[in-house]
Amino acid sequence: MFLIGTNKTFSWANAGNSGADGSGFGTYGHGFGYANVPGWADAGVFIAFVGNAGDWAWIGNEISVSGSSSRSAKITFKGNWKAQLQTLLKSYGSTAAGKVRISIYDLTTYEDIGGKTVFSKTITGYMPPETGTINDSITVTLKAGHRYALRFGVSAAVDCKYYKDVATAQLCDTNTWGEWTPGPGGFGVDYNQISLEWQ
Repeated sequence: MFLIGTNKTFSWANAGNSGADGSGFGTYGHGFGYANVPGWADAGVFIAFVGNAGDWAWIGNEISVSGSSSRSAKITFKGNWKAQLQTLLKSYGSTAAGKVRISIYDLTTYEDIGGKTVFSKTITGYMPPETGTINDSITVTLKAGHRYALRFGVSAAVDCKYYKDVATAQLCDTNTWGEWTPGPGGFGVDYNQISLEWQ
């Protein structure tokens, strides 16, 4: 249990999840982990025919709040991300998209109570690899008796409009054979720290 009024800094993740959906013919690479490093989350999709595909992952900390009533808290996320997006045939309208978002999710009421988009792009053509540092705060009201997930989230999506097109949204590493290899470092999101300061 996490008592209202007690500040806390997390240097290691303790929760995460990932998944995928879509109708396109291609490959998906998604995952998360915190066993051997503080934490990471990856998502990557590739489509080589008409259709769409998407996947997502998050990494972070789950907390249970105890005490009475509710109180405002500033939650600061620190980490980094890397992404690359590409469609082959620029004139056919296919798209590749990626997003990195930090958020607080109320696991008791099943609702997102606050968040901030760190990176979001949808392109037709080519976006070379981009990297960024996360050092952002979100202020929310936390309630006693509720459980929350403090999350670094990543998502990747592609939509191919033409049967000769290919599209890739890469927020996940690949090996020398082009196979997805989710893991820490490289493409995707890496967790560094989450801190909670009551206001």
